[in-house]
Amino acid sequence: MQQQQPVISFEQMQKYTFAEFIMDKTVEYLTPTISCLILQATEDLQARQNPPYSRGLFCPAIRQQFMTYSLSTKWLYGDVFEPVFTSLVKLGQLYVDKDYARYSIRRLDSSWLTWNEMMEQKYPGYILGAD
Repeated sequence: MQQQQPVISFEQMQKYTFAEFIMDKTVEYLTPTISCLILQATEDLQARQNPPYSRGLFCPAIRQQFMTYSLSTKWLYGDVFEPVFTSLVKLGQLYVDKDYARYSIRRLDSSWLTWNEMMEQKYPGYILGAD
């Protein structure tokens, strides 16, 4: 019988505190679920605007809507919101305004770009790295 390799080696484990390790694994495994809920929160808020989808949203408004969906989003997923939200923005799932302050599920006008497009415009030659 073949012995299974651990997910993380003992040497790697020594570099992390236990809390950091748990947080990293939580973000890694819950990203698909939380990503959908964050995008849904953004969609719900912008659909209620008058007229719908007329302006961007600040991150705290999206987080507040995200927290209303269930007890798990309020008590369990709340601490994981920021790293997943940041990943969504960097992966081009949300559009940002020129100040990187407001976010939108849809491109509101020509000034709204994805994070990568905005970075390329401000810093020509910029390439998103793995970090």
